[in-house]
Amino acid sequence: MKGRKSWAMAYCGMAAALSVALMLLGAVVPVLMFIAPAVASLLIATVCVECGRTMALTAYGAVSLLSLLFVPDKEVALVFVFLLGYYPVWSSPGLSASVCRWCGCCASCCSATVPCWPCTGWCCCWCLRAAFRRS
Repeated sequence: MKGRKSWAMAYCGMAAALSVALMLLGAVVPVLMFIAPAVASLLIATVCVECGRTMALTAYGAVSLLSLLFVPDKEVALVFVFLLGYYPVWSSPGLSASVCRWCGCCASCCSATVPCWPCTGWCCCWCLRAAFRRS
């Protein structure tokens, strides 16, 4: 069992390093602006499948932090951090559907209404009611 844990940590580190390298490549080649975060998200998904959700969250955090620090084109990094990077971790089968619905609904509502927050002072009260409404 000890060899499995070290293998998982090494796999998580290699996937995170490759994801950061892809993010850097996405900042250099304009065609890869949206392809690089998607492929990096697929690498996070492989970490989630092979090593578990804890390691996937660790890899997501590491790639997010390093890409925000080192990638010159911040749009590529922000697409990964706020749109594509966390999806494989949240869509794994261990999470309940209501938690995923609540988090996804709040994230989309709050990110869409950020410019209105200083004017209105509300965050996402209608969004929570919509997430748990029975169809």
